[in-house]
Amino acid sequence: MAHDHAAHGGHHALPHIPSEGNFDFTNGKFAMWLFLISDAMAFIGFLGAYMVLRMTALSSAVDGGLPWQPTWMLPMDLILTGINTFVLICSSVTMVKALAAIQDGNVQKLRLFLAGTMLGGAAFVGFQVWEWNHFIHAGITMQGLVVPSLDEAMENALKVDQHANKLAMAKTLFGGRDLKQPPEGKTLADFESGKFSEADYLALPLIMVDPEKGDKRAAQPGVIHHNTYAVAPTKKQPLIQPRELQAEIEDAEPGDRAAVLEKHRSLRAKVTSGFSSTFFVLTGFHGFHVFIGVIYLGIILLRSFKGAYSRENSSSVEIVGLYWHFVDLVWVLLFMVIYLIL
Repeated sequence: MAHDHAAHGGHHALPHIPSEGNFDFTNGKFAMWLFLISDAMAFIGFLGAYMVLRMTALSSAVDGGLPWQPTWMLPMDLILTGINTFVLICSSVTMVKALAAIQDGNVQKLRLFLAGTMLGGAAFVGFQVWEWNHFIHAGITMQGLVVPSLDEAMENALKVDQHANKLAMAKTLFGGRDLKQPPEGKTLADFESGKFSEADYLALPLIMVDPEKGDKRAAQPGVIHHNTYAVAPTKKQPLIQPRELQAEIEDAEPGDRAAVLEKHRSLRAKVTSGFSSTFFVLTGFHGFHVFIGVIYLGIILLRSFKGAYSRENSSSVEIVGLYWHFVDLVWVLLFMVIYLIL
């Protein structure tokens, strides 16, 4: 009897457990998740390399190397970038609203919120183009940092530190100089009080390691004495090595050294910088994702005018939403790492 009861009990149907939400896992969603996982690996690799290079630069700066973000470099605008980040986050909200609209069967609101999401993404990319152009004109390029004039360096430094010292900045850029032999018309007090120009400082004799024994290297090297201070080769211009540039400045007549340095700037002589190269790679890679996302959203918007989506057919809108939220999340991480962790 017990056996029969068990046998009959085996035919009893399990109780139905109600569920909420749409958990349909389409081929499109599966493909998008695979793409996002693989893409996340790429961003993790870039961020890992960025952190390694950054930590290396910190230890190098202690030994006289170039800091990760030198004070003489044009500082990043945190306020504008923060506003741009807020715009991108708001575009995620409009993306959520777009999906909710089509799941409610409201195609008009779907189009409105998709257009708003596209506008936020386009504004984000537009700001990045402006920022890149601004940096490149200020001498911050993927190949390195162009050495600014002393006045430009001080203008940048004062934006970060209102107590920036002009004499210390000149030493940082152009190396230690013998203040006991001031050029005509200048005194030691002029240099100590900051009443001097780039030409005045370069006219001072360089403090060398041991000139009597022929060692004319800078005893207190500046940026122009770094081994990475060079002119990159082009079709019209061969590579100019650091030693050539350094010798060209120091061997010139004292009054001509500033003109020689200005010629180097016109040739876009640079010092390599881990920050400048990684900045353009990371923001460029992410910006390309946002640009593709805007195009993707545009395609979805155009298809909505052809009646492609409805309450029962909203999977494509959900898939583009997955991509857009991923792009937004990655930017929040990049913003914290690149802009906030100084």
